Amino acid sequence: KPRRGLKHARPARRVRRPRARVRLMFWTCCCDDGPAAGAPGVPTQVQVSRAFAADATAANEPREDSPPRPCDDTWLQCESDLARFDSFRSISSSAQFEAILAKQRLLKSLGLVLDNSDGQTLLVTEVREGLVHEYNEVVPEAVRILPGCFILMVNNLHIMRDMVDALRRERRWMLRVAPPEEHSVTLKRGEESLGLDLSYNADGRCLLVQGVAGGTAEKYNETVSKEGLKILPLDRIVEVNGVSGTPIDLLRLLRDEQS
Repeated sequence: KPRRGLKHARPARRVRRPRARVRLMFWTCCCDDGPAAGAPGVPTQVQVSRAFAADATAANEPREDSPPRPCDDTWLQCESDLARFDSFRSISSSAQFEAILAKQRLLKSLGLVLDNSDGQTLLVTEVREGLVHEYNEVVPEAVRILPGCFILMVNNLHIMRDMVDALRRERRWMLRVAPPEEHSVTLKRGEESLGLDLSYNADGRCLLVQGVAGGTAEKYNETVSKEGLKILPLDRIVEVNGVSGTPIDLLRLLRDEQS
């Protein structure tokens, strides 16, 4: 007990404030299971997605179904009933574009759900109510930020932790966005595995290709001359046999689909 007349001082406690973190639920899987018994050679069709290349030639040729761009390297302004957006612009010779968004009195959140499991880009998995939703309402189709798009840079930052930190702390963002480039691949499973090393974010909507080693996928790549049509590391599988879903759903389809 402290003596009477003396103040009892407790030692100062050091308070640690939690820092903002990105929660990742990351799993890996190697699809090396053989085909189901009695079903040799059953074809499996997968839809592969990646960020559209900055240079049209890097993607072999531009997509025929790409909507026309409203401008090339020219900043345009737009506004809605709730917000005024500083500008947006398309990038010359590319489907990529940039958009500038800022927090406003009625709209403070971007409203984006993002998947950063590849460590290099931010994949938009959902657009909720917020700045981006309002932005999409007033801009041309070619420069909308939609599920499936990839955010490549935030405020000219391209390192993952810097981009995530900028999205959380800043009040104004310049986003470099690439729409998805997708193509279908048909793999015929014989007595060997698919040969795909896969990982996923448990809250995502795709499977991330970590590597291609042996199996049906590697044989497929050897038969394709165009690099843009191969299955490559950091590609994302978004559908299996025309069905989309959670990563667990896609894994189950890769292993068990019979037709």
